[in-house]
Amino acid sequence: GNFDPIEAQSFRVRLAAAKLSAQPVQRRVQEVASYMVFIAAEDGREGADRRAAELHRLGLNDFYILPDSSPRRNAISLGLFKTDAAAKTYVGQLIAKGVRSANIAERTAGSNKVAFRLRDLNVADQAGFAALISAFPNQSRRDCNG
Repeated sequence: GNFDPIEAQSFRVRLAAAKLSAQPVQRRVQEVASYMVFIAAEDGREGADRRAAELHRLGLNDFYILPDSSPRRNAISLGLFKTDAAAKTYVGQLIAKGVRSANIAERTAGSNKVAFRLRDLNVADQAGFAALISAFPNQSRRDCNG
């Protein structure tokens, strides 16, 4: 789950008391802060300038060519949205205006929340862990990938 600091401390105490053979790994959780609608970089700054001119011809003026210091250097940001649904709605509007290359990317931010990873739980540990997580109904159990 994504435990806030108080719940995380309580979970750590109960986890230690459960004496599972698997050792937990704790990590900070990255949460989605916003969704960016953008056109991927292609052909460097010249390509970005060509796409910007095309956007102007389509009647779009509210965009930004990302600077060299950005991880998406020379991509064109078309907007930031609080929800995935709002970003998808905007992409639909862009398609209606003739923009076919818009993408959506999650923008993450650090948080004060943590998750715990326990791998390779044996049968006894699985039973103990099931009892442990029942005390945290606001948390979700997720399978580890990899």
